[in-house]
Amino acid sequence: QTVTPSELFVGVDVGTGSVRSAVVTNDGRVLSTAVREIITHQPQKNFYEQSSSNIWKCVCASIKESVSQAKVSESHIKGIAFDATCSLVIVGSSEPLSVADDVSFDIVLWMDHRAVSEAGFINQTGHEVVSAFAVSPEMELPKLLWLKANRPSIFNSASH
Repeated sequence: QTVTPSELFVGVDVGTGSVRSAVVTNDGRVLSTAVREIITHQPQKNFYEQSSSNIWKCVCASIKESVSQAKVSESHIKGIAFDATCSLVIVGSSEPLSVADDVSFDIVLWMDHRAVSEAGFINQTGHEVVSAFAVSPEMELPKLLWLKANRPSIFNSASH
C-alpha cells in the first residue's frame, strides 16, 4: 500500500534506559523504528544521574535513523509526539546545571533514592496536600529539598 506524505508521524519515547522512535502512518502502521541507549551514571548506591545533552543526541539520532529506515523525506512528516519519564533537570539562566561531581550529568533520574529522608520529612508534616498519599523519594519535591540541603550553590543558581 502506498503511503502519502500527509499520513506520516514520528513518535518518540524517552525512557529510563533508551530513546525509541517510530515512523507511523495515521492508521497506526509502523514503518520503522530506532533505538539509542541513554548513558546512566551511578556514582554511589541509590544515586542515578543522566545527561540532558546525551538524551538530546539520542533523540536526534533515533529520529534520523527511523526516518531514514522508512525511506521517506523529512518533509513528509506531518507531526511529532514525545513522551518521557519524569526526572529532575535543574536549569540555570540558560543551561542545565550539574547535580553531580561530573558536570556532564545534569539530571536526577526518577529512580534515584538520594532523597529518602526528605520524602520522610514531607510525609511527617501531615499537611493536607500529602495526607491522601505518601511522597516518594522518586518525586521531584524531595529531590529539590535534597539539592537545597546538599548542593545549595546549585539550588540557588536555578531559575525559578
